[in-house]
Amino acid sequence: MKLDECSHQMQQLLEQSKSIDDVALVSLLPHNPCHKTSSIGSTMHECGECKPCQCILMSEPCAFGLRCLFCHLHGPLCSPTKVSESVSHAAGTCISINKPRTGKQQRDRYKKLVQKISGQIINDPFAWSIEGIQLPGFVEHNPELRGKFLVRMAAVAEDARRQRKSEGYQGDI
Repeated sequence: MKLDECSHQMQQLLEQSKSIDDVALVSLLPHNPCHKTSSIGSTMHECGECKPCQCILMSEPCAFGLRCLFCHLHGPLCSPTKVSESVSHAAGTCISINKPRTGKQQRDRYKKLVQKISGQIINDPFAWSIEGIQLPGFVEHNPELRGKFLVRMAAVAEDARRQRKSEGYQGDI
């Protein structure tokens, strides 16, 4: 499906969703491979222009549900974390409450990893995927850090892909 068609379909759903109930809306939305209903924002998934819902990525319930303007077709990046965390859906970020700060060495190691993987993504954004990434142990075994890292890399990839498309990239899209 082309971008224009996806955008048009999403706009139609937005208009229709104002006047229909959830049961009717479910029949209009795409479903994930497990046949779970997604969201209005998921209509952009097929053309690759969707923005993943941060709540779904962090295995949190989305307050907007079917009417969320972000994509619910992306799988969770980590298991649910502590109850003391809250998710700011509007800002699209996870905010930790009352957690001790990590040491400088750990922060530097994380920063180097972000720079390294970001560079790889920017060099070839269309070949990169979350599934293909090998994470070091300090990230892999920390669900909160893993989720934060993967969301950040997904955003880098999305920005790099958008940049390449705007520059007229004609490769395998």
